[in-house]
Amino acid sequence: LPCLDVEPIQIAVPDELINYSPLKSAAGEKEAPRILFTGLLRVDSMVDSLLWFLSGAYQSILKAFPNVDMLILGQDAPSEIKSKISRVPNVKYVAWADDYCLEIVKSTVIVFPDLSGTGIKNRVLQTMALGKPIVGTPVAFEGIPVKDGVHCFERTTADGFIQAVIALLKDKYLREQIGTSARQLVLDRYKMGVVGPKWLSLYRSAIAKF
Repeated sequence: LPCLDVEPIQIAVPDELINYSPLKSAAGEKEAPRILFTGLLRVDSMVDSLLWFLSGAYQSILKAFPNVDMLILGQDAPSEIKSKISRVPNVKYVAWADDYCLEIVKSTVIVFPDLSGTGIKNRVLQTMALGKPIVGTPVAFEGIPVKDGVHCFERTTADGFIQAVIALLKDKYLREQIGTSARQLVLDRYKMGVVGPKWLSLYRSAIAKF
């Protein structure tokens, strides 16, 4: 379509999330480390991704860190999935959190083992905005210009997830470094102050053209 006029504009992360107060007060990690997974569990691909992580990487992480626990935060999990989750040691399923951002901030490492899907993931950008370290697949970071080892750990195998999560659990400085870089990327590219003017410019140019 040679006459097609398209201008891509990135997603904006809301300012109220970027300025979330517990981030400033360091009301963060518990003494026991916690891994967080969040996603809509009525989606088959999301369920497959979660079960892949639980059956593979998580078991080895638990052996290395017996005191680690994992929170699965996601709406609409089928009963059979809840049953499977309940049989995994140190794992808790929560369908709804009154303060979603707080659950992210309280967690030590966030995992997004997405095996399929398209488009930029809002939950990934939200986690980055809150300054938390993420281990995810390339699918999870699709469309976001992250650099592996700088803004996140991008892994494709269970062994890769194991090594990256354990490295983050062991090293508070590494967690802070990755989280800070991830947050800065959001501030530079996805804050409303950056994205908003692009929309205004697009509207004005469309009015002038048509």
